[in-house]
Order: sequence, then C-alpha cells, then structure tokens
Amino acid sequence: MAVRLAVALCSLLLAVAALFPAPARATDLFFADFQSGVPAQFSEKAVFRLDNIKALGLFNNKNRKRPSGVTLTLEQLPAGKPLELRFDLYLVGNWESRGQRLSDRFTVHANEQQVFLLDQFPCKILNNDETQTVDALGMVVVKEHVLGYWKVPVRVDLPAALVKDGALELDFYAKLTGKGTEFWALDDVRVRVAE
Repeated sequence: MAVRLAVALCSLLLAVAALFPAPARATDLFFADFQSGVPAQFSEKAVFRLDNIKALGLFNNKNRKRPSGVTLTLEQLPAGKPLELRFDLYLVGNWESRGQRLSDRFTVHANEQQVFLLDQFPCKILNNDETQTVDALGMVVVKEHVLGYWKVPVRVDLPAALVKDGALELDFYAKLTGKGTEFWALDDVRVRVAE
C-alpha cells in the first residue's frame, strides 16, 4: 500500500512539473573568461593575474606602458533583438568617486553611443596608504606599488537598434587620475540575447 501511494505521488509530481517547465536559459552569443587566452574579438591581448583569476588588462589611460582601453568587436548578431552585456570589472588601486577633488570614471560605448557610466567606486584606503585597504578582495603588485583590488559586477542592457548590420563594437574605457596607482581589468565578459 505504501509503495503504491509513493508511486502515485511521484507520478502526480511529475505530471505537475510537466505543466510548468523550467524557464529557458539565455544562450551566450559571446563569452570570454581569459583563463586560456584572449579571443580574437578583443583589440588588446594582455592578461593580468589577480590571485587565481586571469583578467584582461591592466588598463590605464595615463600610463604609456599600459593600453588605455579595449574594444570588443562582435559580428553575426541576431537582428532586431535587444542584447545584454555582463562582465566583472576589476578596479585596482584607489579610484576616486565623483564629488572628490580628483574623480575617475569608467564607461562603455556601443557603436559610439555611451551605454554605461560608473563614477562611484568601492575602493577605499586608510591614511592615504594604498596598502591599507577597506573591503578589498586582495592585493596585487603593479611595478613597485602594492595595491588593493575590488570587483564590480556590471550588467548593461543594449537596445536592438544599437546593432548595425549584425555588428556591435563595444568600447571599454576609463578616465583615471592616477598614472601608477589606478588600473582596471575585465573578466567573465558575456553578451546574450536579453530575456
């Protein structure tokens, strides 16, 4: 009797589950995590290790020894569909937020139109000492500087009208005030059709 009841209950649960299928998961049109190299779609190829993570970068617009930004060029994208860009932005060093005497900013442009601006940052240090960080994920050495780093997960909605002839150029750039103590890097970059 107990076995029949258990079988009937399982059958009922399976029938109910069939009425409510799991939602379809978004499919990535592009993904890069840089663990085994940099895909050809990126204009820059340098990677930097942040503890156990290989990230694309480091970038700094004031430092001649570093690229100032990076472009991701995608082709054969679906027509008429809004897209979603996601990535992890790693901020290295003490970035100054808007409202401070010197302030930094990070932007993303899609086909030359600004689609994202970040000007408030979690980077905090104590006593003007780069080695005394608040809530940093870790520390890295860049040249002679020991700097903290922070991760900012970013999501950007990209309207369908931004895709031109199936192509999209995404420009990642930061305007920094520090030449040797502020940098940035990218990881887990993905583009998918928006849900």
